[in-house]
Amino acid sequence: MSALPDPKADGAVRIVSWNVREGFDGPKFDRLLELQPDVAVVPESCTPERLAKKRSGWSSHLWIGKEHKPTKGLGVLAFGDWSLESLEVDERLERFLPVRVDGPAGFTLLASWCRSKHPGIDVDRPKPRSQLEQLPEVYGHLLAAGPTVVAGDFNHSARFDLPAHRSWGAVNASFERSGLKSAYHSVTGEAFGAESASTFFSGYRVRRAHHIDYCFVPSDWLVEQIWVGAYADWVRAKRGSDHAPLVVDARPPAATPAIGGRS
Repeated sequence: MSALPDPKADGAVRIVSWNVREGFDGPKFDRLLELQPDVAVVPESCTPERLAKKRSGWSSHLWIGKEHKPTKGLGVLAFGDWSLESLEVDERLERFLPVRVDGPAGFTLLASWCRSKHPGIDVDRPKPRSQLEQLPEVYGHLLAAGPTVVAGDFNHSARFDLPAHRSWGAVNASFERSGLKSAYHSVTGEAFGAESASTFFSGYRVRRAHHIDYCFVPSDWLVEQIWVGAYADWVRAKRGSDHAPLVVDARPPAATPAIGGRS
């Protein structure tokens, strides 16, 4: 893919997901701006107060995390004509941040920084349900009530499924029942677990690459562009984050207010 995504077309919303692996109040924020997001989901980022001491340029910034870890939480930022309003957080899923997005179009965003779902040693023993598997029962009312996007670091892949617990299939099926599709897979036609573009490089190594960052959008949204940052440009060259950014340009069918939004 090219060094940067193509310009966004009028009428689309650009959603960026990038786990920055801390240090967001420096050059990593500047690099995010190069992607020209409308809305950005930023796992492992710092508090709004900390970021505002060194950087500016966003219209809204919401964050969830631990007080004793102000550099490592889950942030959502909006830019330009877009704005955010926080929705009630369910403590059962502490790494999901539900927000209302308003702007040229309105929708609900469930930002994600899931706990790790990497392969275990005991392949025959069923594992506890992942946070993603709990999503429909915890935030099902948001998934059902209006246009909803789920985006972020899922820390999960079909590659990580075990014979006794194929949780990714259950997760994807629940998204389909909620009328959502993976923007990346809807464009590329690739199977889950067989992605040609990786978003995570464990230990910064190409041979330990996986696709674990996603953006699920309503099935009636037109996905106009997907883009994944290249390893050489975003991981190896900077040695800052072990994730590459995922960019999605999608066009809602109409300007629809999100839950609780303005008519």
